[in-house]
Amino acid sequence: MAALAQSVGKRRLFRIPNGVIKMLSGVAVDLIMRSQRVSNRRFREVTSWRPTVPNVQKGWTLIAQGSNNIGR
Repeated sequence: MAALAQSVGKRRLFRIPNGVIKMLSGVAVDLIMRSQRVSNRRFREVTSWRPTVPNVQKGWTLIAQGSNNIGR
């Protein structure tokens, strides 16, 4: 969150409290609340994929700038 906020020139981003999200219902809320932790180890083992940016801060900055250089 800090890297994303910095990339758009903000000190911090607005965060919806978990209690508000839990009051809502539906598939979208389930997806938001579910842990999305994944490992790219296996993917890298079976493909030739490698990151194109050195870190998340640089990646979010490029996205916020609308850069066409991401993934090249």
